[in-house]
Amino acid sequence: MMGIDRRIFLVGCPRSGTTMLQTVIAAHPEVMSFPESRLYRSVESQQRVLQALGWASRHAYGRMQSIYEELVLDPGDLRRRWTVAGYAQDFFRTLDRSALAAGKTVWLEKTPDHVQRLKEIQSVLPEAVFIHLIRGGAETVASLYDVTQRFPEAWGQGPWSLERCIARWREDVAESLQYATDPSHCLVGYEMFVADPETGVQQLCRFMGLDVASEMMQRDAGKGEEVVLSNEPWKTRSAQSIRAGGGKFATVFDESQQARVLDSLAGTQSQLDAVLCP
Repeated sequence: MMGIDRRIFLVGCPRSGTTMLQTVIAAHPEVMSFPESRLYRSVESQQRVLQALGWASRHAYGRMQSIYEELVLDPGDLRRRWTVAGYAQDFFRTLDRSALAAGKTVWLEKTPDHVQRLKEIQSVLPEAVFIHLIRGGAETVASLYDVTQRFPEAWGQGPWSLERCIARWREDVAESLQYATDPSHCLVGYEMFVADPETGVQQLCRFMGLDVASEMMQRDAGKGEEVVLSNEPWKTRSAQSIRAGGGKFATVFDESQQARVLDSLAGTQSQLDAVLCP
């Protein structure tokens, strides 16, 4: 009987190119993927004491129903649970069933901010593997700042400040760097991947235990419609092809802001370069 071979999570700081990489991996004929689930953000309690205990929000069940509907998943495994882990177990079981029903042996979940939920995911799925896509700080911060100015409601609590964007990149990259030598984690440099996607795809397939599929190397991976929702217009271009983004740092920020960003990112960027650069 066919079973699930790999459960993969694609994580990273938002605006790092994760949608682009998701479409590349999802083009593999053995992989099932879907839009961001935002699982942990949706079900965890907003009260810090309850968060620490792992208890779910009282609104979690309704939010999970919305997620299942949005992702077109069968809610047959969904139950009312007391804990975040309980909802996660139900959701991952649903992904197993959905993948097998589609004739797939691998599924890929991509929610960038799950980079801050790695331990929680591993506690539920010890066999899970993780791909971290990491993009240089200057362009990521510029893109994050720009998109939250243009779509403030979609990103929550209005436009993000420059300081918040800087802190987010530093926190997420620091989390990824903790797993640089862990064999169940693969750190991928965005700039290196888009410069040489053929080598990047070969390395990813080796990590995932899959043969390289020619569909992954097509300039238009063809999976954009499957992994991007209609209310996520900022992702449309990212899902279309393997291409280098950039240039926002020089256009979004003035010289004073550029200097602040570079100075604030320097330490983390140096650590990152030491890990990613050959």
